[in-house]
Amino acid sequence: IADIRIVPLGVEVDTFRPDRRDRAGLIKRLGLPSDARLLCFAGRPAKEKNVDVLIDAVQRLGAPYHLVLVGAGAGLPAEDRVISLPYERDPKVVARIIASCDAFVHANDKEPFGLIVLEAMACGRPVVGVNAGGVAETVDESVGQLAASADPADYAAAVEALFARDIEAIGAAARVK
Repeated sequence: IADIRIVPLGVEVDTFRPDRRDRAGLIKRLGLPSDARLLCFAGRPAKEKNVDVLIDAVQRLGAPYHLVLVGAGAGLPAEDRVISLPYERDPKVVARIIASCDAFVHANDKEPFGLIVLEAMACGRPVVGVNAGGVAETVDESVGQLAASADPADYAAAVEALFARDIEAIGAAARVK
């Protein structure tokens, strides 16, 4: 029997960290006003990720919200308020984008674990998730906000509820958790 190497699943906290934040630089790169509220999702463009829920929610929210999709927007038609960035292989670049946004959004209600959610929290960003699956076991009001369901109206309400609170304090708590 060959040697089997087991690699533990975890967050590279030296890669995903708050000091990668360059919000002003990202805002400038995206051509958005300084008061834009940036919601970020990074992941595969797969149906179970419920990217359509995120898009519908940001459209319902309107100004000043914008959704930044890293990788997940591949092949989607252009949408107002949605910025699709290509898949990024370098985890440090992904960490910089996540840390530079205001909140991380994750609408997959069947996610068994959600490593990217933990990586966003390590970047010091609050998370909006769905009250189902593995994300519901990680995200609570101390580190973000849970939507009642993956319905776009419920999700938009959860985003608004998060931004009614002190997102920087919540993000700091997310890094500690």
